Amino acid sequence: MIVSMERIFLLPLLRLLLLKQDPLSVQLWVEKRAAKLATSFLRKIGFIILLRNITIEGYKLDLVCREKQTLVFVVVKGRYLAIFEEWHIRIDQKEKSRLIAAAYGYLKLLKKASVPFRFDTVEILFLEKSFPKVIHTRNVFGKENEL
Repeated sequence: MIVSMERIFLLPLLRLLLLKQDPLSVQLWVEKRAAKLATSFLRKIGFIILLRNITIEGYKLDLVCREKQTLVFVVVKGRYLAIFEEWHIRIDQKEKSRLIAAAYGYLKLLKKASVPFRFDTVEILFLEKSFPKVIHTRNVFGKENEL
């Protein structure tokens, strides 16, 4: 789903950052690009992006989207890999609790009687000799919820 222009700019810049051997710069670049690619990907599959990188009650949400009538809270992660390997986002119990707290904080701000919502993840794997790989997982915490 990534256009060919993406490859023209993506890999040379990443290689340049890697040559500088500054892991922090590489990670910041990967996270920034992952957020942009995840947003683009979700729009292409029909999501409406409502908010990006917001903090509610001290908790951070990467993306708040809408798919049809469902509110979707999306966790975005990016990773650079020299070769493809299986990798999935790991959300520990502490991070899960923070995401749920942020989501409920956002839902309280909406002041609506009932809103169906769920949590998704989008993983962007930047591969050295290939286009980025996008892995979208719906409903990572189980069934859809309603407040």
